[in-house]
Amino acid sequence: MKRVVLAILIIALPAVGHAQSDDASWVAWTRQHHFPIASTTARPNDDFADLQFLKTVVGDRRLVQLGESGHGVAEFDSSKVRLVKFFHEQMGFDVMAFESSIYECFAANTASTGTTMLIDRVTPPNYLRF
Repeated sequence: MKRVVLAILIIALPAVGHAQSDDASWVAWTRQHHFPIASTTARPNDDFADLQFLKTVVGDRRLVQLGESGHGVAEFDSSKVRLVKFFHEQMGFDVMAFESSIYECFAANTASTGTTMLIDRVTPPNYLRF
């Protein structure tokens, strides 16, 4: 047992030292390449000045996927609302798709529109009809 522990220590200690030296370079790289975000909440007449860097990051891509590390977290939802507004208003994205079951989509459609299909309430040319 002592030999196993000693072997693990011999293997692990150089890795720990290497990780600590890499940590400083990671911190330096992060400081040089970060983009401060002014707000996670959408506001009327937002100029999205703090999100302009995304135009370079996204470039001419036609698909952007937004995820989250937890469902139902208010801060994630408000951040995504602001990002969706930015992508639509500033970059011309005009189609959204949500991860959801068919029942949840049907229930959301019914709750938001009564008997009218949600797609019929969206006005072209801002959104593509399928």
